[in-house]
Amino acid sequence: MEHRHAYCIIAHTDPLMLRVLVAMLDHPQNDIYIHIDRRVDIAPFMSVKTRWSKVFFLPQRLAVEWGNPVQIDTELLIFGYAHDHGPYSYYHMMSGQDLPLRPQDSIHRFMDEEHPHSEFVTVNDEGPDYLQDLDYKTRYYHFFVKSLSDTNHSLSHYWHYFLHGLAIRIQKLLGVRRKYPIELKKSLHFVSITHEFLSYLLSKKEFIKKTFAHTLCCDEVFLQSILWNSPFRDRLYTRADGGVGSMRKVVWINHKAHIWNKGDIDELLSCEELFALKFTSRDPELLLMLARHNGCLDAVKSILMPE
Repeated sequence: MEHRHAYCIIAHTDPLMLRVLVAMLDHPQNDIYIHIDRRVDIAPFMSVKTRWSKVFFLPQRLAVEWGNPVQIDTELLIFGYAHDHGPYSYYHMMSGQDLPLRPQDSIHRFMDEEHPHSEFVTVNDEGPDYLQDLDYKTRYYHFFVKSLSDTNHSLSHYWHYFLHGLAIRIQKLLGVRRKYPIELKKSLHFVSITHEFLSYLLSKKEFIKKTFAHTLCCDEVFLQSILWNSPFRDRLYTRADGGVGSMRKVVWINHKAHIWNKGDIDELLSCEELFALKFTSRDPELLLMLARHNGCLDAVKSILMPE
């Protein structure tokens, strides 16, 4: 039986980078699903081209705001859309600034033949920083998260920032502690999961939306928590902390993902993970190095160095 994979990409910036990513995912056994943020012009993103993979742009587009439960809605939307067009043996959640670190044949072989039915999801160890972050994001009701990540620092940003902080201080004074019907886990929300687990996850959609309403950044919590409290816990590829569980290479600096550059190529090609985040089209030399390694140099070269 042919094993097919669905790549689910949530993008909002750098259309050229998205074209490179799609070129590296293009494979006879892959289909690609793309959600473009409603707040940006979709036209520059529509120029992606493939030779083998079918590409689906989601007709429904949401405004994906940092920290807002709409992040959960977006992931369930794109997962559900791909699931309806399936089945696929694996569904990969990615951003438009991620890249594979191995050729597609190698990724298929690793997941479908060497580790079939595994769930590639990181579930973090319970260190003090992890517990403190999880507690803050889930203990209180976060009513005013809109515009908190507004890099332009608009009036709306400052107003919501003030209201959010005020609501949290009031809840601290009142001793508020939300209760959840399941044990919570938290980690990176980019994952690779099986059709069986995705079907189970989607069956919990209403429970997820009710349970994680008015939480902060719970796109990092809902899938991990559902998996941990299900029979699929035993199918985790590993319970070790770090990116190996989800097969994602990421380095955090001051709570932000390090943007890889050409000086990182040896680290990227020697690591155990199959994917990495995050990249930019402003470093074409690195992208060409990875394209050569992944066996798609001509396709990526035609994007970055058109004649």
